Order: sequence, then structure tokens, then C-alpha cells
Amino acid sequence: MPLTTVNAGAFIHTAADALRAVHPEECRLLAELLVSRALHCPRLELPLHYADGIPPDTLPALRADLARLAKGLPWQYLAGTAGFLGRDFKCDRRALIPRPETELFVEWFLNSPLMRNAPAPAVAEVGAGSGCIIITIALERPDARCQGLDISPDALELARENAARLDAAGRVSFMQNDLLAAWPDRSLDMLISTPPYVTTAEWQNLPRHIREFEPALALLAGADGMQTAARLVPQAARALKPGGSLFLEFAPARLPQLRQCLQAAGFEEIETGNDYTGRPHFICGRRPRKNR
Repeated sequence: MPLTTVNAGAFIHTAADALRAVHPEECRLLAELLVSRALHCPRLELPLHYADGIPPDTLPALRADLARLAKGLPWQYLAGTAGFLGRDFKCDRRALIPRPETELFVEWFLNSPLMRNAPAPAVAEVGAGSGCIIITIALERPDARCQGLDISPDALELARENAARLDAAGRVSFMQNDLLAAWPDRSLDMLISTPPYVTTAEWQNLPRHIREFEPALALLAGADGMQTAARLVPQAARALKPGGSLFLEFAPARLPQLRQCLQAAGFEEIETGNDYTGRPHFICGRRPRKNR
């Protein structure tokens, strides 16, 4: 296509068609995001600019970005940021893209009486990834002592970058660790995690933009999807103080198995929380208030 002015509305239509095979449910949205960024206007104002020409000098980069999206690259990785509970986090292939369900999970955690009634709690996140969960907790609860743990040094680097950009570097620290290996006993008031829960069979059927671009380390959990959680729950029981609580986001279909893990590890007062579809997607349990 020659380097000439292209009508914005026409480009959106063409781009949506090009993206439909890989991003069928959001092809139009992604096309509009591309063009709104090129025109430096909010996406919701695009209808006012459908007849405008896209500046010719921006077309090569715009078409290159369209080609990357057509190969499956998620929008958040292309844009370099992802929103999470009103804050923009740096986002790239070092960690998972923050999900809307996880926003709901963090709200459920922050609004829980267990968290609200905990004075200056020691809070750790296992599998911190981009840091969006533990940084949000640190900013919403300035009295909390927050620690983010991850086995991936690349993810921890990204989390530290996000803490710095959101002025939270002094409120949360990060450490490389395999779950809670060698973590001090009875040292935490709250533990939160979104552990991997995708089975090896499910992995093959995930959308291309997840399977080929997001880190498998943060998603895959063996043949039954329980490999990571089955290790984490007993470690959490050891690391939490008496009365301390564990909050997990997990596969709805495997919450009954996870509940059994919690019960076997001695957790009590087990409760679940629902996602946007009304399905139980989150679970929490509390350690006995006295050592047994």
C-alpha cells in the first residue's frame, strides 16, 4: 500500500478484518485502539474522526503494529501498559497480563473483614508477577508490611520497575523464592496468591495470544492443575501466624479440590468469592488462632 493518507474509518474496518482470525472477540476494539493512538484521541471520540486522514508518516508504524497484533501479540504487550484498579502498570512478556477477575479478587481481599481488621498486617504475595496485586495492596493499605515473592527474576525486575513508577518502592519489597521455601514459620498475617492452575491438556486449547506470548511458568500446573497449589497450601499453613489468612484465586472447576487441600492443611472458616459470571473463583481460609 503506498504511503498516502488513509481514511481512519476505512483503516479501522480493514484492521478489524485482519485481526478477526486471531482476536475474534475484540478485533474491532483493537483496531480502534490502534487508530485512536495514532490520532492521539480517546477511543470513544473516534466516530468524530472517521473521515479524518491518518498522517502518512505514522502509517508504517501503524501497519507494523497491526501485523504484530495479527500474529497474536496481546494489546497490553504492544501498548506496554495495563490498567489495574485505576492504576497503569508496565506490562510486557516477563509476566502475565493483569485480568479483570484479579481486580475483583484484590477488591475481595481488601474488603474482607480479615484484612480490614488486621492492624499493620505482614502481607506476602506468592507469584508476584508484574507486582500489580501486592503494589495495589501496599498503596491501599499504607500500614501494611508488604513482600512480593516470585521464582522468576525477570518478573521480579518488572515488579520493581512498577513499584518505582507508582512511588511504592518504599512500601513493598521483592524477593526471589520458590513459593515459600525456607520462609520463616508463623511470620505472616496475610498471604495472597494467584497460583498457576492450567492443566497440560487445557494448555493446548488456550487462545494463541495467551499460549504463545504469556509466560507458561505462571500458568501451567501439571496434569491435574493442582501441582503448584498442592505445594503452596501446606507451606502457607506453616508461614502464617495463628489466625493468619490465605487468599487464593483459582480455577472455578477445581475449587472443591483446593478446599480439600486447605482443610487437610488445617485451615478453618473457609469461604469462597464469586467472579463477574457469578461462579466461585476465589477462596480463603484462616489458620486456627492457637497452635495445635
